[in-house]
This record gives sequence, structure tokens and C-alpha cells, in this order.
Amino acid sequence: MTTTRTFLTLLLVTLITQKIVLAEEETNPSRHSRMRMTLCTADMGCNDLTSDECTTYTTQLRTCYNGMELFPQSDSWSDLDIIDTIDPVGLLLTRKFFDSTNGTCTGEASDKFEIPMRQCVGPFGPPQPWGFFELVDDTMEVERSILRREE
Repeated sequence: MTTTRTFLTLLLVTLITQKIVLAEEETNPSRHSRMRMTLCTADMGCNDLTSDECTTYTTQLRTCYNGMELFPQSDSWSDLDIIDTIDPVGLLLTRKFFDSTNGTCTGEASDKFEIPMRQCVGPFGPPQPWGFFELVDDTMEVERSILRREE
């Protein structure tokens, strides 16, 4: 009985440890260089992120960009430069805004928001006030693009 209990305890500890390691690998910000943001209309919310009422944007992490330059057809972006960073465990996005408007992020950040990852957040302003933010797994994206080319 003691041997069985010890074995089950060790098995449980091993399974929990493996699950924690897998979760850390999945959200480890250092293996991600991009973030995906899906914005949806007020009517849709985050109920169906693949709906025509939602738009998905992929941007670089830890790199200055200007949303209006990257996505000129979208009304969802201001003309201010942005830098997105992720906390060490990948649960919180910090989006800093700069007064520069040319993709240089010149000077100090003029504003910032902290946004929880993998949750429906909002409301932001129109036209798509609800958003869902997630890390892009660079390894999986490369594998998907290779598979698409082979088909």
C-alpha cells in the first residue's frame, strides 16, 4: 500500500511538473516576437473572433511601429507610434504610446495601457471596441507557412 501511494504521489508530481513546464513554454515571451490582436464590433464582442465583424492585426513585440503606417486601410489605429512588450510570464501586454508619428518612438512614452492577454477586453473606441490579444508562436507560424507551400 505504501509503495503504491508513493508511486502515485511521484506520478502526480511528475505530471504536474510537466504541465507547468509545457505551460511556461507556451507562454514564454522570449520565444515570441509577435502579437496578434483581434478587434471586434460592439455587437459581436469576442464571441466569434473569426467573424467578418472582427479584424486581426499581427504586430512585432519590443519593436516600435506605427499602426496607421502598417494598416492604412484601418480606422482602428491612431497616428501615434507604439511599442508592445509582454511581462515575463506572458500574461500582460504593456502598450506604450509615443508622440512621434513616423515609427521611431522618439522621446518618452506619453501614455500606456496594460492589457490582459487571452481575455476579451474593452471597450476601446469605435469602430471595433472589443479586443482579444495573444502571442504568436513563431515556430508554429513558420511550420504552417512551409506546409502551405508544400500543398
